[in-house]
Amino acid sequence: MEDNVEQALQDGAVKTPGFATEHFMLLPLSPLESRMLFEVLLQDETLREQVPWIAVKHPGRAMSGARLVEQKTACGQFKVWSITRRAPYVDVGAVVARNTPDGIDVEVMLDPRFDADDALDEVFAPVLAWLDLRSEQLWRAARLH
Repeated sequence: MEDNVEQALQDGAVKTPGFATEHFMLLPLSPLESRMLFEVLLQDETLREQVPWIAVKHPGRAMSGARLVEQKTACGQFKVWSITRRAPYVDVGAVVARNTPDGIDVEVMLDPRFDADDALDEVFAPVLAWLDLRSEQLWRAARLH
C-alpha cells in the first residue's frame, strides 16, 4: 500500500486502509457508515459500557451516540473500521482510533456473542502497526480541522 503523505497532509486527511487477517477483515468506514454501525452496536448494553466517552446508557439514546461517532469521523478525529468475520461474512464489531489530548486511543467493540480473546490481538495488530507508522501525520491532520 502506498500513500502520498504530503498530499494527505495538504488535504487534511490520511487515507485509511483496510486490513485482512486470518479470520477477519477490517474495513475503513465513512462517517455515515460509522454512524450506521454504531446505531446497531450501541443497542447492546455490554458494548455501551465499553465506550465511556459516549454517554449513552439506554438503547433509546443510541442514535445520539452514533451521531457523535459520525461527526468525529467526519472531522478526522476518529478513524473507524468495521470488524467483519470472514466465514460467514458478518459484522461483529468495530475498531475506533480516536485523537485525545494524550495521543491516539484505540478501542475494540466486539459483539459479546463472539470470543473476544481470540479476536482482540488479531484485529488490534494491523491497526496499531499502521497507526504507529502514521501517528504524527494523523495527529497533524486532525489538528487542521
